[in-house]
Formats: sequence, C-alpha cells, structure tokens
Amino acid sequence: MVDFLNGTAFVVLPSVDAIQEFKAQTNNYSAEIGRAGGAVLNATIKSGTNQFRGNVWEYLRNDKLDAADFFEDAGGRSKGEFRQNQFGATIGGPIIIPHIYNGTNKTFFFGDYEGTRIRQGTPQSSTVPTVAERDSLKTCESSGSPACLVDFSDVLTGLAGSKGTTDLLGRTFPLGTIFDPATTRAVSGGFVRDPFPGNMIPFNRLDPSAIKLFELYPLPTSGELVNNFTASPVRRENVNRFDVRVDRNFSEKDQFFARVSYFDDPQFKPGPFGGIADGGGFNQGDQIATSR
Repeated sequence: MVDFLNGTAFVVLPSVDAIQEFKAQTNNYSAEIGRAGGAVLNATIKSGTNQFRGNVWEYLRNDKLDAADFFEDAGGRSKGEFRQNQFGATIGGPIIIPHIYNGTNKTFFFGDYEGTRIRQGTPQSSTVPTVAERDSLKTCESSGSPACLVDFSDVLTGLAGSKGTTDLLGRTFPLGTIFDPATTRAVSGGFVRDPFPGNMIPFNRLDPSAIKLFELYPLPTSGELVNNFTASPVRRENVNRFDVRVDRNFSEKDQFFARVSYFDDPQFKPGPFGGIADGGGFNQGDQIATSR
C-alpha cells in the first residue's frame, strides 16, 4: 500500500545492515521489471544461519558539533537546531523452540529494525508588513474614524530609484504605487486607475477580512521593506522501518522463504511563519509515506 502526499509510487527502503547483496540494472530489463524508465536496483535481504548473530548501531548528528550554514551566516542569524539520530539492530539465527522444534540446518529467521529521528531548522526569508504599516493601522483602528488614513508610503520610499510604470494616459508612477480600484475607467486602448495620494488609504476602504489577515502576520525581524522576516522553523521526520524474513530448507534443491517489510516516513515541513498564517505552499505541512 502506498500513501505519499498525492499517491506517488513509493518503494520499501531496507536498512543497509539488512542487505546481503544488490544488483543494479540499467538496460535490457527482463519482463519481471515491467516498464522501468531508469536504473533498477534489486536488493536481497539477509537470511539467518545456524548461529545467532546480530548487531546494533547509532548514528548521531547535532548542531552543537556543526558550523552555521551559509544562509544563517549571511542573514546574521543564530545557528538553527539540528538533531539527527539514526539507530537500529539486526538479529538472525535458527528457529529453535525448546522441547518442540529445532530448526538447525532447516529453518532460519532474520529481522532488522531502523529508526531515524530528525529535527532540523530550515532557514527561510519572507516579506511581512512593516512596523510603520502596523502602527498606522492600529492608530486608525483605535480612532474609529472611517476617514483615518492608513499609511503605506514606506513602500514608495523603500522602492525609490526603481523604474516606474507609465499608464495609457502617459502618466508615470513610481514602483510600489497603490491604485484605487474605485477610479477604474475605460480609455482608448484599455483601462486606467488613479493612485491613492501618497499611498495613504482611507481606513473604511480596507476590507475587514483583509485587516484580520494582516494582523496574523508576525512582526518583521529587520527594518527592510522586502525579505524583512527570517526564521528557522523546525522540520520533523520520524522514520520507522523493519524487515522479517524466514527461510526453510526442504532439501538441497528445494528452498522456500517469506519476507515482510515495512517503511513509514511521516514528516512535517514547516512554512516560514507558523500558526494559521504559516505562509507555506505546496509540499509543506504534514506528509505521510508508508510502504508495506
């Protein structure tokens, strides 16, 4: 069974310590491979022997042992969280049930388990309303006056020097100009609008729903106009996988084996903001990938 975001095909990935051998095929596939479009990798799981054998392992990475990445250094941010623990064990041998069954030379088992736990900060930059815009909106909300002007002039100031635009009437406006939709009118060749003077918008012209959305954005972390919010939200991944194999030797020429494999990889990929206004897009949020 496969369940991976939008139903994308997914395969079982056995633990490295559980692999006996593997074979890579790049062309001239046999019929059993089907319509593979690229390389095919076949892996064989280990089987048990007449001796009980196994191993355990733990692989560790931690931000306390790492340097900050390029984007953290460039943005002047502190080093993000990073914890990775990859651990597991294998065991194999003959199936022996005291006083009931002795599978030496005949029946064997092999099993493995591997878990991976990752907590990793993902540096992200986004654009949020500036402090000046927030303060202006709060002032108008407190005043209760519908004629109060919400100040978005910092957009013009922040983009000063950028190339402007010219409308069908030959008027030139600086980049960042906010136009009044109520002034839309037809002219020769199309439509034009007039700007809000100085990017000052009357409070009663703002949609109440837009104001609620505006207030969901976090405070900026810098005084810039764009890319003024940086964060390092934590990505979570909890992988669990295991294989169980049983072999039975009926004779030198007749053998039988059965194997069960399981792979589960739930992940959470955060957006830049967190909460309701997470600012995320496709391929962000909770994801599940399970194969059996």
